Amino acid sequence: GDHTTSDDSKSYRSTDEVQEWKPRGPIPRFRAYLESVGAWNAEKQTELEAKAKADIVEAFKAGEAKKRPALREMFTDVYTEVPWNLEEQWQQTEKHVREYPSDYNLSRYRDLDGPVPAMDPALVKSAPRKVPPAPTGPTKRMTMVSAINSALHIAMAADPKTL
Repeated sequence: GDHTTSDDSKSYRSTDEVQEWKPRGPIPRFRAYLESVGAWNAEKQTELEAKAKADIVEAFKAGEAKKRPALREMFTDVYTEVPWNLEEQWQQTEKHVREYPSDYNLSRYRDLDGPVPAMDPALVKSAPRKVPPAPTGPTKRMTMVSAINSALHIAMAADPKTL
């Protein structure tokens, strides 16, 4: 079957092959073993599936009842210091949503029902906040692959734990 939700195993495995291997998986095999020793049966399976479905529906309802995170959290969950372009996107998104509230259910999000958060215009100057220094020493033109390989070689030489 598919490895992830974005994977389509049909592109490299036939449907017949997938169907042929399904009963060989660990879950069907373990279930067959439990049934063979009298520890499991179809009734228990049906009860388990109904309970699991009810638990999942309950969890979805609980999650949907909660307010969604503040819009800013879409832009701050990866970086210690938010890059200028994401800061700019957040400020534009925040302003847009507040300008067109009829198109968005603002009550579903935290912090959209209060005042506009402080926005520092200096952080959105459409350019990196810190310009990296120009390279010093000898340079040479190389492909991206060569540059990556060179950087890996340097990192591995500096720290043997680097994989």
